[in-house]
Amino acid sequence: MTISILDSTLTGLAAGGLPAGVINSSNYASSGRLAISTAVRTAAQSLGGDSGWQDHVSLSFTTGVACRAMFFFMPGVTWESGSVQGFYRFVLDGTKIGYGWCGGKQSAANNGHSGSGLWYADVSAAAHTIKIQARNVPGSTWQTPYWSVDSEGVNMLTALYYA
Repeated sequence: MTISILDSTLTGLAAGGLPAGVINSSNYASSGRLAISTAVRTAAQSLGGDSGWQDHVSLSFTTGVACRAMFFFMPGVTWESGSVQGFYRFVLDGTKIGYGWCGGKQSAANNGHSGSGLWYADVSAAAHTIKIQARNVPGSTWQTPYWSVDSEGVNMLTALYYA
């Protein structure tokens, strides 16, 4: 039985599909299994004035096949000592990907929740590093994360990819 795939058309299959045992684990690639890696930051990072982009949290991962990787950043509560604008961005293998986003903004001393981030990139089969960088633009001090319960993870960076 010859099976062909042309664009989105599959030919060569009779009604009822493939016979039992035609596809088994030996037909699958030894790599290319869905994987997830996570890194967390528990210590507060204080950024004052126009801090410029500072490394905040990073993780390394290795893809077994070329694939589209997804990246998620879930920050905790932040704190501001006065007027601030805090931002985050993704940096993959030394290059910014996606867009930076506002992580905290206050006109006076207060605390608030930061905005989460999600982005993706097509990556080669290789070792990679994804980072979150943080930046305070004007004014006083922005702290992220503000606290950590029992020194457990607060600002969490996650990569979803094929290992």
